[in-house]
Amino acid sequence: MSDTGRLLVGSVGTSEYGTVTYELGERTFRTALSPVALANLCEIDAALVVRTPAAGERNDERLREGFSAAGVDHEFVDIELITDSSDIDSVLQTIVEELRSDRFDAESIVLDISHSFRSLPIVFLLSLMQFEALEENTTLETIYYSRFAGSRERDTASVIDLTHLRTLLEWYDAFETARRTGTFRGIRLLLEEKRDAIYRENAPIPERDQFSDAVGSFGGAQQDIDAGFPLEAGISTKNALRALSELDRKAFIGPEGMVLEPLELLLEGFETKQDVTEKTELRLTEDELRRQAEMVEFYARNEKYWIAIECARELLINRLLYDAGFREEWLDRNNRELIALPRGDQHDHFTHDVQEVQELWDRICQARNTYAHAGFKPSKRPNDHDVEEWLETLCRQIDNDSFWNEAR
Repeated sequence: MSDTGRLLVGSVGTSEYGTVTYELGERTFRTALSPVALANLCEIDAALVVRTPAAGERNDERLREGFSAAGVDHEFVDIELITDSSDIDSVLQTIVEELRSDRFDAESIVLDISHSFRSLPIVFLLSLMQFEALEENTTLETIYYSRFAGSRERDTASVIDLTHLRTLLEWYDAFETARRTGTFRGIRLLLEEKRDAIYRENAPIPERDQFSDAVGSFGGAQQDIDAGFPLEAGISTKNALRALSELDRKAFIGPEGMVLEPLELLLEGFETKQDVTEKTELRLTEDELRRQAEMVEFYARNEKYWIAIECARELLINRLLYDAGFREEWLDRNNRELIALPRGDQHDHFTHDVQEVQELWDRICQARNTYAHAGFKPSKRPNDHDVEEWLETLCRQIDNDSFWNEAR
């Protein structure tokens, strides 16, 4: 059964399934079993039916007849009903191993949860998502559920597309990853998928282009934040927040519209409040120093010490430039070298009247040089606890004038 192309994964229980007319769009098929209906209503190449032995005794023969009539190859696999977490692990492992066996080489999977029992629809969905993560050439294409609405007047079962359930799980995972790790790439990828889907659906052009612009703005902000570029991130995040706030959050976006508000909350704090379009237009103010300090804290909190240290060194220079009165020309290289002048092989040469400032500089720069050279220096990588302490001191003291000017 290799080269199966489009694989149907479904289930049956021990219920008495009566014959009904299944409806999927304009197409209909009359049968008692949902997997057989979908084998005829969709372009299915093969089917895998996951069920208990008891359900197999009751329904396997009817399934064989239905699949054979549709010209669909099929396999059955036994599982047990779920009573605890170990049963969940067992079912997940069984399904994943079955799909990874030599019998299947599916490009896409259609999941049918119509006859799944109690908790099994969730387990089936998670099993297929786990399999998809392991097999990059296979995608979980569609999730179907057949809603039986039989009566004496109308014995039909409408087939409903529930694929968005998977999308909601992906959004949850992307936001949880962003919250725990400070990495927004997963959110950007989901937004780009939605943008591409909107283009395929031929949504109204103004709204479509507006959403595309918002996705592009968020992508730029995400890349600047992940790269550790505080100045670029300040401007690109401001642009992204503006684009997101202007979106029409109605039907053309779909259920994903509900993620826009928490998306804005994720970005708030990175943006500059200054009315500028280029980083060279930024002025060095107390608010700008505090914004950069909060970004250092963000990187340290998410254990991105190599970025936090790099930004901390520049932040320390910015504070000294602020004290020296360079509020407009603070990005000028000559002005920055007045603070930390490279001398031959003695990089980051610097002296300060305040001992605490001098010690903080020496520690941050030594750690920065170790990270910058990827460990190819005699010095060892600094202890994470020490790095956190140095960064915390810098950020806590960034707007404390007495710390920086004690001896002046």
